[in-house]
Amino acid sequence: MKIHTKKLLSAMTAAALCTVNVSSFSANSDLIIDHNSSGVNNGFYYELTNHDEDGKAQMNTAQSGYFDCSWDNEEDFSAVRGWKFAAPVEYSKLGKTFLDYTKFVNVEGYSSPKGYFRFGIRVRNSEGSTFTILEIDDSVDGKSIIEKNKGYEQIAVLKSRDEFRATSIWGDTTDVKYLDAEYTIYSSPDKKDILCLRNEPFEVNNKSDEDRWVCVSDKLGAIAQAGCNVGDITDITVFAEAAYSKGDARIYISKLDAENMPELVENETVNEEEPITLKDKYDEGVRTGHYYMLSSATPAKMEVLAPSLFNAQWDSTENTASWGSVFQRGKKFEEGQSYKALSNSSIDYSLDADVEGRYFAGVFAELDGPQTNNYNSHIEMFIIDACRDWSSGFNVNAGKITVDGNTYDVYSKTTALEGSFKSQRIPTYYFVNRNAAESGTVSVKHELEPFVDFIKGKDEFMGTPSQLTLYVDGICSKGNIKVTKNEISLPEFTADNGEYEKQLKKVNLSDGKTESRVDNNMYSIIGANAEMHGLAGEKLECKWDKSSQPEWSSSNDDEHHGFTIKRIKYNDNWDNWDLIKGNSYNPSNTGFSGFKPDLENTVPWGAAQNENSEWGAFDTSPRNDWLVDFGQSGPSYTNTEMWQNRPFADYDRVYVDYNVDLGELTDESDASNCIIGGIIECKNADFNYTSGDPFRSYEYNGDYVGYYILVADKWDKEPGKELLGFLPRDPVELGKIEAGGAVYNAKIYYPEVTVASNPYIILTREESLKPVKAEDIPEKYTRYENTIAVSDIIDQLRKYELKLHWISSAGFTIHSFGNAGSAVINSAEIRAIPDEEKLFTAEDVQQLKDFILGKNVRINSGNNYDLNGDGVWDTYDLCLMRNRIEQETT
Repeated sequence: MKIHTKKLLSAMTAAALCTVNVSSFSANSDLIIDHNSSGVNNGFYYELTNHDEDGKAQMNTAQSGYFDCSWDNEEDFSAVRGWKFAAPVEYSKLGKTFLDYTKFVNVEGYSSPKGYFRFGIRVRNSEGSTFTILEIDDSVDGKSIIEKNKGYEQIAVLKSRDEFRATSIWGDTTDVKYLDAEYTIYSSPDKKDILCLRNEPFEVNNKSDEDRWVCVSDKLGAIAQAGCNVGDITDITVFAEAAYSKGDARIYISKLDAENMPELVENETVNEEEPITLKDKYDEGVRTGHYYMLSSATPAKMEVLAPSLFNAQWDSTENTASWGSVFQRGKKFEEGQSYKALSNSSIDYSLDADVEGRYFAGVFAELDGPQTNNYNSHIEMFIIDACRDWSSGFNVNAGKITVDGNTYDVYSKTTALEGSFKSQRIPTYYFVNRNAAESGTVSVKHELEPFVDFIKGKDEFMGTPSQLTLYVDGICSKGNIKVTKNEISLPEFTADNGEYEKQLKKVNLSDGKTESRVDNNMYSIIGANAEMHGLAGEKLECKWDKSSQPEWSSSNDDEHHGFTIKRIKYNDNWDNWDLIKGNSYNPSNTGFSGFKPDLENTVPWGAAQNENSEWGAFDTSPRNDWLVDFGQSGPSYTNTEMWQNRPFADYDRVYVDYNVDLGELTDESDASNCIIGGIIECKNADFNYTSGDPFRSYEYNGDYVGYYILVADKWDKEPGKELLGFLPRDPVELGKIEAGGAVYNAKIYYPEVTVASNPYIILTREESLKPVKAEDIPEKYTRYENTIAVSDIIDQLRKYELKLHWISSAGFTIHSFGNAGSAVINSAEIRAIPDEEKLFTAEDVQQLKDFILGKNVRINSGNNYDLNGDGVWDTYDLCLMRNRIEQETT
């Protein structure tokens, strides 16, 4: 027996179903309908009609097309589920149309010769006519609906081929069986009611769970050919109806497959103030302008009441998860607003709680954003006014806040969810009232501004508000909640005014987050109790406390702190490369395939080919941050040719400009030192490949993959092996080099054990950089500023026959040992300026002009048109290029 599951079933749930190996309709949650009602909920139309006042008829619907119904009735009862179109559609314009359903029917028995059960597909048009495809027509006396209802006349016959499809748990079709069936079509005298009856109806109590694909369009076509006006279709549904009987049915409609699918009605209620009841699992929606949600893996029921109230019942006493049955009722914010819309909101609520066990109730709010190339993030906020045995768990005590005479202990945690697409980072704040009620009546009014301001003070990304709700979580408990008041006030639309985009440049690093990529730069910190805060391109505040590494670290207890800003992407031109998709690039049988060289994302190494059939390889993983192309036709290469077209080519002169204010150092030990300067990483092309990853897999032949270089401008003690992350040999003194007007003493540390650790070159300025004077220097701070001539340094080091074949990254850094302190990085800019000897042509001028005008132009890799080194290609660079060409000509 196969397992049938809805399309939206998660992989985790699917795996669980597969494990237990039972036949199942996987519904999310049940909307319980026990009285005459109709509407559209979560995209599916529903309708319950019961003509027996004393009958026990009920219909339960879910987010998907699933519904079940049960009845014990004398008079007629019917349950309907399906699709309603946003506007009437001429039936012929739908094209070929199939409906997919699966059914389980159980009729326990009939109480009268009048008893019957019927099941099928019903189509209605804008003129009120109905067209019924009757699949089951069962009765006590064996008479059909035509025999029981005089006046219908036969108008046509139809031979049709329908399908049975067996599907796997993943929704894949594993087997298809075709069924040729004959239908007879009947019409009422006024031709308002058309019946299309299977000549051999299906039996009730049929346990088969195969998908049935019914061709609806051929039935409608036959009806039209018989002279009936099918007209404009308003809805297509599946129904079950019965009288004088007792039974139940489970029906799943997963798909309406039309060649020209019209727009569907998502939500519509005849009387939205009418209470609805939800049961188990998951459901959400909006009624009377207020959002509602039930989520539960244990028995739970939620009654949604107008205008914003609800009642909740649950039993999660067997629950072992950190959350139980969750109930929400509140308002959604209009999209695109500032976080200040949440600050200016309020909620006034009252509830009666009768709960045994661990639970909490209060206010929930959510801020969405940012959506970056690497991850999604949003903030969750809970204000807890009723709870029993609430535990902070793995949360951090973030302080306290007093609002309207109530003191709240604040706890925070950050959850990182890793997925197949983008990671999700969720900072969550809990404001727990010290006088929170365990049970009974709770009445609270909250102005949200102080709570939002507290979170903003933690330097979080304040995104756009999503929702504000009354929230109940029955973690591990059994209880009842009756909400008697829930008034939520939202302000008028509060424009963002570019605030969100500005925050995308936020740099917010601390113990829990040690690096951040903004635009083309990587910002990172080293060590426990270190922080870096601010906006990229503006002032960044850094501070650190003297402390050892965290307990979980295996590093030495060296009280080392570091702050680095380095360039990780030097050229936007790489986005213009053609890609190899589905083909393998196989130099020397290494066998690696093509990927888009998307430097904004963390992607694996790969290969690409440009419009000149030039092959290239790239690696943008955080630990390498480099890019190189082979610059030649075909999949063959040599180690020397690999680095001919590198991001910082020979004609690029690279500089690091910085301006930093260093605060007074405190809590100093004998090893206290503070180093300010630059960091450079270089790659070596001369090493042998041994596997499919030529940039990480190699055999040792006496060479190293690359080199790390520290440029120490300002220092208190000459830096040494305390900077290294490996066991070194004795340092090798290289001598003195001069670059950018400064003289440096150069020494190199080679790793003792493995080639995988790159050698570390330390350049110590012969005399520590002197402070500068300025009127805007803060009190008790000392300013240091300098320009590091990176290219000149590399040129000088190459004289020692070091294989510094290309610069992979460069930037500014601060290292501190054995002290506490603070610093303000006023600016740290990495510039790559084409050498003055670089020759440009008219073709370069035209390419840059087309680029500035936004035309679709390909620019070969290795070209750098940023002549003034400001990080962008603009009209100023175009003027400089034209001037240079004119000077070269004369």
